[in-house]
Amino acid sequence: MVIVCDKCNYRNKISKNAKQCFCNECGKKIEIVQNSNNHNGQKKFKIVIFSILIILSIGLIVFIPVRQYGKVLKVSEISKYCKTREKCELNKPMKKHLISLIKYKMKDKVEFDEIDDEYKTTIIQFGKKKVFSFTIEDDMGPVVVEKKIDLPVDIEIDLSDKITIRDFIEGDIVLNSENVKIDTSNVNIKKMGTYTIVVEAKDSYGHTNKMNIPAIVKKIKPKKITVLLNDSYMENEVISLKKSVEPDYAYDKTVKWYYLKDGFRNEIEGESVKISEPGTSYQICAESTVDSKVTSCKYITIKRKCQNEYTFTLDGGTDRSYSVSDTGSICPGKYRIYIQTLTHGATLKITYADSMLVHNFDLIDTYNPYYGGNGGVYVLNNGSSLYADPGVTSIKLTKVN
Repeated sequence: MVIVCDKCNYRNKISKNAKQCFCNECGKKIEIVQNSNNHNGQKKFKIVIFSILIILSIGLIVFIPVRQYGKVLKVSEISKYCKTREKCELNKPMKKHLISLIKYKMKDKVEFDEIDDEYKTTIIQFGKKKVFSFTIEDDMGPVVVEKKIDLPVDIEIDLSDKITIRDFIEGDIVLNSENVKIDTSNVNIKKMGTYTIVVEAKDSYGHTNKMNIPAIVKKIKPKKITVLLNDSYMENEVISLKKSVEPDYAYDKTVKWYYLKDGFRNEIEGESVKISEPGTSYQICAESTVDSKVTSCKYITIKRKCQNEYTFTLDGGTDRSYSVSDTGSICPGKYRIYIQTLTHGATLKITYADSMLVHNFDLIDTYNPYYGGNGGVYVLNNGSSLYADPGVTSIKLTKVN
């Protein structure tokens, strides 16, 4: 904007958008006339200057190395990346305090240790190394880990296993310590609903945190069942069914009992059961009557009642075998063995499944086709089998103490 006036080059501008101005020299009001060429020149000049400043700024940022704009890492920053101090890496929060538009590498893997330590990280950029150091400041009080808690209706409030107060530096803080105040006065355990528990916790540095935790008073369902049975029982033994239901304040702890045999479900009436058939594929199970998804099973073995003497009669012409196990036809143990045969040369074979060795039980009186036996003693283990050759009419086993 310029003034058309022969006598003066100065104007006393009344306002920014004024159309006239007062000339101090000639004492007249002068019309303000816009000089478009001059105006455009000024605008171009400003654009050039502004562009140069932007280019210079970008150049400074791009071509200078990494810069550090903060030397103190606060616990509130660190806790975003690590919930506890154990195995907490500081590289990410450190990087927040460094600035550069050019890519660089952090050479060291820095882990948190003590609050008063100085931590250092090495930066590699343009092939050069530079070390930056940081200190850590504790600016946070302890926090409650749980976002909400459930309380059983009509049962005295016990928060010992429901609230965890954790400080990043000091770890878990004991609930009944002098540094923790818990106010449950607003909770009505007689009536189901949502209430507020106020927790105020302080660490040894004096940082205090006051939190409101939602507490939901309701009927607590069982979460876990454990079947408390032995690993094995004798055939036809009365098995008393015992279980543990967690949590112990669940409002209904009743269960349905059943057992599985070869994948088939057999319901159990009452709190005990007898199983007459020896076997190893039994599962005794307990299912919550409140929630059928809460189920627990226990594998058990049903053992035979072992005898002191076994006698097997054969037809004399068919190869027969007898397995040795607690659930088979013969119980393991040390036996004196006798056989009777009608055929000359018939033998009893003992096979040990674990080694696949075969022991022939030879007869002493091989000339008498009607009876033979040397009374030999054998130790029969699980996995052993007795095989009778055709011609053997009977096998007698007498237990040896």
